[in-house]
Amino acid sequence: MTKPIIVTIEHAAKKTFASAADWPGWSRSGKTEELALEALAAYAPRYAPVAEAENRRFAADVAVEDLEVVERQEGKGGTEFGVPSHPTDHDARPTDAADANRVAGLVEAAWTLFDGVAAAAPEELRKGPRGGGRNTSKVVAHVMEADRAYAGEIGIKVSEFAPDDHAAIRTMRAAMLDVIRAARDGKPLAGKRWPARYAAHRIAWHALDHAWEIEDKSEPAEWAIFVTARRRSVNATIEPITDGVRPACRAAVPRREQRLPLRRPGAVAGTRRGRVCRQPEPHRALGAALNQSRDRMRLMRSSVLA
Repeated sequence: MTKPIIVTIEHAAKKTFASAADWPGWSRSGKTEELALEALAAYAPRYAPVAEAENRRFAADVAVEDLEVVERQEGKGGTEFGVPSHPTDHDARPTDAADANRVAGLVEAAWTLFDGVAAAAPEELRKGPRGGGRNTSKVVAHVMEADRAYAGEIGIKVSEFAPDDHAAIRTMRAAMLDVIRAARDGKPLAGKRWPARYAAHRIAWHALDHAWEIEDKSEPAEWAIFVTARRRSVNATIEPITDGVRPACRAAVPRREQRLPLRRPGAVAGTRRGRVCRQPEPHRALGAALNQSRDRMRLMRSSVLA
């Protein structure tokens, strides 16, 4: 029997986070615990490169049944805002030298993934339906500034630097990794709030969350079509199904987690309001999306002319 993945839950009124306790940065959210767990399992293939970069054994094909919730904590305003912001009892576990080195390596791998994604991305990212959102350089600047604040939380004072000051970034990261890599007793670092395990998780999560944001918003926007006529409007959305790596059903998962990789052909993604959404096989999914696009374009043309 495969060893279950230990998960902690941080829940608030409108948002819940599910976090893999032993894998820094692997944390996803949903409106409910069930949806957060579904999102966490679905993101395993996207987390796999982080684990593999450290030569860690990691099963990218994860089902909700493979997750074992061992702790539930009540979140606060940060949780509602969209941040796993509450250290858990599992975060207070001591770390010996080997475990601390493993955790630090995963944080470093998360940074490496973020750097690679940002370097390969276009400057102009896809905006939201109302034109909101940041470009790549703004996301990078945000992550660097957040890391500078995180350094302060673990007892490292870092002066302001430009987002493209690579020497300053390397120096800051090296100092942060030195703190995380040391064996710890599980108490908050530098007499503040964050134990070493939580610091590693928060830092890696933030880098990965924005790396995946950049990846998703680098995709072409032709799948979202909005047509409005003077007296009648049709809102047609074609889901971003490309080579079978995106789910065909937006209703299966929370809005923020809607661009998820397929776990396996034909797998049930989830339910909402009693409706079951099945992920089609990749080649069928792409064909279905194209046919749906043609049908909706005909519908929209007839609506505009009516």
